[in-house]
Amino acid sequence: MPDRLNTSDANRGLLGRDIDEVQRIFHCAKSGVLRLVAGQGFAFSRRVPVCLSRHGELLVLIRDDRPHAHLVLANVQVCLVLNCAATALSIECPGQLRLVDPGDEASMDRAYRYHGGSILNTAKGRLRLYHLELAGSIRLLRPNQEPQSMAHRMERNPGIVPREETALLHLANTPEVPIRRWLAAGLGKSSSHLTVVGIDTHGLDVRMADGDFHRIRFPEAQTCSADIRRWLWSEPDPKQAVSL
Repeated sequence: MPDRLNTSDANRGLLGRDIDEVQRIFHCAKSGVLRLVAGQGFAFSRRVPVCLSRHGELLVLIRDDRPHAHLVLANVQVCLVLNCAATALSIECPGQLRLVDPGDEASMDRAYRYHGGSILNTAKGRLRLYHLELAGSIRLLRPNQEPQSMAHRMERNPGIVPREETALLHLANTPEVPIRRWLAAGLGKSSSHLTVVGIDTHGLDVRMADGDFHRIRFPEAQTCSADIRRWLWSEPDPKQAVSL
Protein backbone atom coordinates (compact mmCIF):
# COMPACT_ATOMS: atom_id res chain seq x y z
CA MET A 1 0.00 0.00 0.00
CA PRO A 2 1.47 3.38 -0.96
CA ASP A 3 1.82 6.37 1.32
CA ARG A 4 -1.35 8.42 1.29
CA LEU A 5 -3.10 11.22 3.08
CA ASN A 6 -6.12 10.13 5.08
CA THR A 7 -8.58 12.66 3.72
CA SER A 8 -12.08 13.72 4.74
CA ASP A 9 -14.86 15.96 3.43
CA ALA A 10 -12.74 19.00 4.26
CA ASN A 11 -10.32 18.02 1.50
CA ARG A 12 -12.74 17.46 -1.36
CA GLY A 13 -12.20 20.96 -2.75
CA LEU A 14 -8.45 20.54 -2.93
CA LEU A 15 -6.63 19.87 -6.15
CA GLY A 16 -4.74 16.62 -6.38
CA ARG A 17 -1.47 18.49 -6.68
CA ASP A 18 -2.15 20.17 -3.31
CA ILE A 19 -2.43 16.78 -1.65
CA ASP A 20 0.78 15.71 -3.39
CA GLU A 21 2.60 18.84 -2.22
CA VAL A 22 1.52 18.32 1.39
CA GLN A 23 2.67 14.71 1.22
CA ARG A 24 5.97 15.95 -0.22
CA ILE A 25 6.43 18.33 2.71
CA PHE A 26 5.83 15.51 5.18
CA HIS A 27 8.54 13.47 3.45
CA CYS A 28 11.05 16.29 2.93
CA ALA A 29 10.96 18.34 6.12
CA LYS A 30 13.73 17.46 8.55
CA SER A 31 13.25 20.51 10.78
CA GLY A 32 10.32 22.72 11.68
CA VAL A 33 9.30 25.63 13.85
CA LEU A 34 7.55 24.53 17.04
CA ARG A 35 5.21 27.07 18.58
CA LEU A 36 3.75 26.84 22.05
CA VAL A 37 0.14 27.98 21.89
CA ALA A 38 -0.95 30.37 24.64
CA GLY A 39 -4.45 31.82 24.31
CA GLN A 40 -4.79 33.35 20.86
CA GLY A 41 -1.07 33.81 20.33
CA PHE A 42 2.18 31.90 20.65
CA ALA A 43 4.19 31.96 23.87
CA PHE A 44 7.43 31.03 22.13
CA SER A 45 8.76 29.39 18.99
CA ARG A 46 11.92 27.46 18.24
CA ARG A 47 13.35 25.44 15.37
CA VAL A 48 13.46 21.72 16.14
CA PRO A 49 14.72 18.62 14.29
CA VAL A 50 11.93 16.38 12.96
CA CYS A 51 11.50 13.19 10.96
CA LEU A 52 8.76 10.67 10.23
CA SER A 53 8.38 7.40 12.05
CA ARG A 54 8.08 4.28 9.92
CA HIS A 55 4.29 4.71 10.01
CA GLY A 56 4.10 8.43 9.28
CA GLU A 57 3.98 9.91 12.77
CA LEU A 58 5.85 13.16 13.22
CA LEU A 59 8.83 12.72 15.56
CA VAL A 60 10.15 15.89 17.22
CA LEU A 61 13.49 16.22 19.06
CA ILE A 62 13.59 18.85 21.80
CA ARG A 63 16.61 19.91 23.82
CA ASP A 64 15.87 21.77 27.05
CA ASP A 65 17.90 21.87 30.26
CA ARG A 66 15.09 23.27 32.43
CA PRO A 67 13.76 20.58 34.80
CA HIS A 68 10.13 21.69 34.36
CA ALA A 69 10.24 21.90 30.56
CA HIS A 70 8.77 18.44 29.96
CA LEU A 71 5.77 19.18 32.19
CA VAL A 72 5.05 22.32 30.19
CA LEU A 73 5.53 20.76 26.77
CA ALA A 74 3.47 17.65 27.54
CA ASN A 75 0.43 19.57 28.80
CA VAL A 76 -0.14 22.35 26.28
CA GLN A 77 -1.24 22.72 22.70
CA VAL A 78 1.56 23.22 20.18
CA CYS A 79 1.76 24.00 16.48
CA LEU A 80 4.51 22.65 14.24
CA VAL A 81 5.20 24.52 10.99
CA LEU A 82 6.88 22.48 8.25
CA ASN A 83 8.16 23.51 4.83
CA CYS A 84 10.42 22.13 2.14
CA ALA A 85 13.08 23.87 0.09
CA ALA A 86 11.72 22.18 -3.02
CA THR A 87 8.29 23.85 -2.69
CA ALA A 88 6.97 27.28 -1.74
CA LEU A 89 4.26 25.79 0.46
CA SER A 90 4.19 25.33 4.23
CA ILE A 91 1.87 23.45 6.54
CA GLU A 92 0.78 24.08 10.13
CA CYS A 93 0.26 20.95 12.23
CA PRO A 94 -1.58 21.54 15.54
CA GLY A 95 -1.49 18.96 18.30
CA GLN A 96 0.05 17.77 21.53
CA LEU A 97 3.46 16.30 22.26
CA ARG A 98 3.69 12.79 23.70
CA LEU A 99 7.00 11.47 24.98
CA VAL A 100 8.06 8.46 22.92
CA ASP A 101 8.27 5.28 24.98
CA PRO A 102 11.98 4.48 25.54
CA GLY A 103 11.12 0.93 24.49
CA ASP A 104 10.02 2.13 21.03
CA GLU A 105 13.37 1.19 19.51
CA ALA A 106 12.24 1.79 15.92
CA SER A 107 11.41 5.47 16.58
CA MET A 108 14.41 6.06 18.83
CA ASP A 109 16.79 4.49 16.32
CA ARG A 110 15.27 6.42 13.43
CA ALA A 111 15.64 9.78 15.22
CA TYR A 112 19.24 8.95 16.10
CA ARG A 113 20.08 7.99 12.50
CA TYR A 114 18.65 11.23 11.18
CA HIS A 115 19.81 13.69 13.83
CA GLY A 116 22.24 12.02 16.25
CA GLY A 117 22.59 13.16 19.85
CA SER A 118 22.27 11.41 23.21
CA ILE A 119 18.50 10.99 23.47
CA LEU A 120 17.32 10.36 27.04
CA ASN A 121 13.58 9.81 26.96
CA THR A 122 12.70 10.50 30.55
CA ALA A 123 10.98 13.54 32.04
CA LYS A 124 14.41 14.77 33.21
CA GLY A 125 16.28 14.11 29.97
CA ARG A 126 17.90 17.07 28.26
CA LEU A 127 17.31 15.76 24.72
CA ARG A 128 13.92 14.09 24.41
CA LEU A 129 11.97 12.57 21.53
CA TYR A 130 8.24 13.22 21.16
CA HIS A 131 5.44 12.11 18.87
CA LEU A 132 3.26 14.99 17.70
CA GLU A 133 -0.31 13.75 18.09
CA LEU A 134 -2.26 15.76 15.55
CA ALA A 135 -5.41 17.52 16.76
CA GLY A 136 -7.69 19.59 14.55
CA SER A 137 -7.10 20.59 10.96
CA ILE A 138 -3.72 20.88 9.31
CA ARG A 139 -3.48 24.15 7.39
CA LEU A 140 -1.90 24.50 3.97
CA LEU A 141 -0.12 27.86 3.61
CA ARG A 142 0.45 29.45 0.21
CA PRO A 143 2.36 32.69 -0.34
CA ASN A 144 -0.02 35.67 -0.43
CA GLN A 145 -3.13 33.50 -0.03
CA GLU A 146 -5.49 32.65 2.80
CA PRO A 147 -4.60 29.46 4.70
CA GLN A 148 -6.58 26.38 3.69
CA SER A 149 -7.66 23.85 6.29
CA MET A 150 -7.13 20.17 5.60
CA ALA A 151 -8.54 17.54 7.94
CA HIS A 152 -6.14 14.69 7.36
CA ARG A 153 -3.20 12.81 8.71
CA MET A 154 -0.33 11.05 7.04
CA GLU A 155 -0.55 7.29 6.67
CA ARG A 156 2.69 5.66 5.73
CA ASN A 157 3.45 2.09 4.84
CA PRO A 158 7.21 1.82 4.31
CA GLY A 159 6.77 -1.43 2.39
CA ILE A 160 9.83 -3.00 4.01
CA VAL A 161 10.40 -4.36 7.50
CA PRO A 162 13.07 -2.85 9.80
CA ARG A 163 15.67 -5.57 9.20
CA GLU A 164 15.32 -5.08 5.43
CA GLU A 165 15.77 -1.33 5.79
CA THR A 166 18.89 -1.89 7.91
CA ALA A 167 20.39 -4.14 5.21
CA LEU A 168 19.49 -1.67 2.45
CA LEU A 169 21.02 1.22 4.39
CA HIS A 170 24.25 -0.75 4.75
CA LEU A 171 24.26 -1.40 1.01
CA ALA A 172 23.37 2.19 0.10
CA ASN A 173 26.32 3.46 2.14
CA THR A 174 28.82 1.05 0.61
CA PRO A 175 31.28 3.08 -1.54
CA GLU A 176 31.19 0.60 -4.43
CA VAL A 177 27.45 0.91 -5.05
CA PRO A 178 27.00 2.67 -8.43
CA ILE A 179 24.03 4.75 -7.35
CA ARG A 180 26.24 6.73 -4.96
CA ARG A 181 28.19 8.21 -7.89
CA TRP A 182 24.91 9.35 -9.48
CA LEU A 183 23.69 10.86 -6.22
CA ALA A 184 26.99 12.65 -5.63
CA ALA A 185 26.95 14.11 -9.15
CA GLY A 186 23.33 15.19 -8.86
CA LEU A 187 23.82 16.81 -5.46
CA GLY A 188 27.14 18.38 -6.40
CA LYS A 189 29.05 16.75 -3.55
CA SER A 190 31.63 14.04 -3.07
CA SER A 191 30.04 10.67 -2.32
CA SER A 192 32.02 10.60 0.93
CA HIS A 193 29.97 13.63 2.06
CA LEU A 194 26.59 11.91 1.91
CA THR A 195 24.96 9.30 4.12
CA VAL A 196 21.70 7.52 3.32
CA VAL A 197 19.76 7.50 6.61
CA GLY A 198 16.33 6.25 5.55
CA ILE A 199 14.80 4.13 2.78
CA ASP A 200 11.22 3.25 1.90
CA THR A 201 9.48 2.13 -1.29
CA HIS A 202 9.05 5.73 -2.49
CA GLY A 203 12.57 7.05 -2.07
CA LEU A 204 15.46 7.63 0.28
CA ASP A 205 16.65 10.32 2.68
CA VAL A 206 20.23 11.57 2.37
CA ARG A 207 22.06 13.54 5.06
CA MET A 208 24.97 15.67 3.89
CA ALA A 209 28.17 16.27 5.87
CA ASP A 210 27.05 19.86 6.53
CA GLY A 211 23.81 18.64 8.13
CA ASP A 212 21.49 19.36 5.19
CA PHE A 213 18.98 16.72 4.10
CA HIS A 214 17.68 15.73 0.68
CA ARG A 215 14.69 13.55 -0.09
CA ILE A 216 15.44 11.54 -3.24
CA ARG A 217 12.38 10.14 -4.98
CA PHE A 218 12.58 6.95 -7.02
CA PRO A 219 11.57 7.36 -10.69
CA GLU A 220 8.64 5.11 -9.76
CA ALA A 221 7.52 3.48 -6.53
CA GLN A 222 9.34 0.24 -5.72
CA THR A 223 7.32 -2.72 -4.49
CA CYS A 224 9.79 -4.54 -2.24
CA SER A 225 13.34 -4.58 -0.90
CA ALA A 226 14.54 -6.63 -3.89
CA ASP A 227 13.41 -3.84 -6.25
CA ILE A 228 15.23 -1.25 -4.14
CA ARG A 229 18.37 -3.38 -4.08
CA ARG A 230 18.34 -3.61 -7.88
CA TRP A 231 17.90 0.17 -8.12
CA LEU A 232 20.87 0.76 -5.81
CA TRP A 233 23.04 -1.36 -8.12
CA SER A 234 21.77 0.36 -11.26
CA GLU A 235 23.60 3.06 -13.16
CA PRO A 236 21.14 5.77 -14.26
CA ASP A 237 21.94 7.94 -17.23
CA PRO A 238 24.20 10.76 -15.93
CA LYS A 239 21.80 13.21 -17.61
CA GLN A 240 18.88 11.91 -15.53
CA ALA A 241 18.24 14.52 -12.84
CA VAL A 242 18.17 13.60 -9.17
CA SER A 243 14.48 13.95 -8.23
CA LEU A 244 14.07 15.98 -5.05
